Amino acid sequence: MKPDPRNWLYQRLRARYEARVQYLRGHERERNREPSAEEERKEERSAVSAAPPAEACPCTVGIIIPSRDNPEMLSRCLRSLCDTVHPERERLQPEIIVVDNGSSAENREKINEIINNISAAGLPCRYLYREEPFSFSRMCNAGAQEAEDRLLLFLNDDVEALSDGWLSEMAAFALTEGIGAVGAKLLYPGEEKRIQHCGIVNMRIGPVHVLNGLPDGEKDAEDFHVKPVEVIAVTGACLMLEKDLFTACGNFREALPVAFNDVDLCYTLFEKGYRNVSVNSIALTHHESFSRGDDTLDIRKTMRLAGEYRVLMEAHADLIGTDPFRRDALLKEADLDAEASARGQGAMSLRPVRPKGSLPADAREDAVCRVGVEYANRLMLALKKEEAAALPEKERAMDYYIRGYSFVIGADNALYDRQVLLQRIHIEEDGAITPRSGMYCFRPETFYRPDIEARTPDQTNNAMSGFHLLIARGTLPDGVYRIGILAVRRWSRQKVWQWGKTVLYVNDG
Repeated sequence: MKPDPRNWLYQRLRARYEARVQYLRGHERERNREPSAEEERKEERSAVSAAPPAEACPCTVGIIIPSRDNPEMLSRCLRSLCDTVHPERERLQPEIIVVDNGSSAENREKINEIINNISAAGLPCRYLYREEPFSFSRMCNAGAQEAEDRLLLFLNDDVEALSDGWLSEMAAFALTEGIGAVGAKLLYPGEEKRIQHCGIVNMRIGPVHVLNGLPDGEKDAEDFHVKPVEVIAVTGACLMLEKDLFTACGNFREALPVAFNDVDLCYTLFEKGYRNVSVNSIALTHHESFSRGDDTLDIRKTMRLAGEYRVLMEAHADLIGTDPFRRDALLKEADLDAEASARGQGAMSLRPVRPKGSLPADAREDAVCRVGVEYANRLMLALKKEEAAALPEKERAMDYYIRGYSFVIGADNALYDRQVLLQRIHIEEDGAITPRSGMYCFRPETFYRPDIEARTPDQTNNAMSGFHLLIARGTLPDGVYRIGILAVRRWSRQKVWQWGKTVLYVNDG
């Protein structure tokens, strides 16, 4: 009986795949090492000495609360301030400024009534209404301009104060010499009291919340979540600083209307030499849904997020992947795995690739092809400063770098080749997508993703599911491109493809 050539090819491909994976797993073990002396010194740098007692810090505090069409949540927030802030006892003079950029007439009437009740209860409160497109940064800046106070507290309308003394404790830190932004521990609602925020760490994959989603009752070796700690950034959901300092930093950057405006402000303070502190000894509830879902399911949000991330990192290029307060023990394993893959891919050694044809006519769109695009932007925004300086060709920094993972559900992924698909699109106001061109196909490099293999143990041979490629500027016309993957089974020539949820902005003009 003659041997089946298809079986021979299948076994050969499997053997080559498994040999490559075993080789890479050996290198992966190097990650399981003891922390270096430098890493241990980071823990010492994070400690923050006690702030002056609140009694020594009488001052005015402008509490700026952006809100729109959310009277019920705003009412809960303001009532919690009445219950926990005691001006005479704490020697504070708080003033609340609610900033609204477009609530309905019905809700404006409700908000006015709420504000009158709060003022009658002893906390001065006023309402600043200006109808305009939503911009968190512009709303906060408008409130800050109205405030005549020494300190500013930016507070989301879905934050609820829990105990007395929190405002004066934050104020004491904010008035300490050398302190920039002051944040607090925020908890998701619910009996579990899971952490939403107790500081932000700057990773190569972007800003990440420390200990996010973990129960507040658990103890870690550093007690990070129960004491004041120095961090590179805190969330704008509850952020205090001196007004003069806020003005000196240029306020919230209005080019960042929704995301990263708080991180941008904190990075600016850090670059100016100020210390940002998360006062994790106090806690507030943040009624942001613990299971809020995947924002990237809406491509309009994906577009906005990608654009704002580019603004953030272009403004702070020296901070890409840099954080003197980072401690890996406080981060999620998934974030660390993604960080490791981003660090070890060798993007600097990539050569730009050009399109290789278009989508084959016999390929079918199929949800079995899973696509996760983790980065799609200029290469310079994925590299640390020293890495960008080491590029053999400096112009490479302006090329476009795409990184992610993809596998075919229920199949042997050792048998598939992949190509990256790009298609220029127009996105309507309702989220509908209109293609503006045919599809470009690029052949990426494959790399090892043990994190994807660990997260999907029910799939076969997806350890080599990572991909990345470099596209030279000038290769594609300017525009917005959606990104997908074409998976081609080597011996049967089955072809399936699917779009991811991330877009690439091309702007070389």
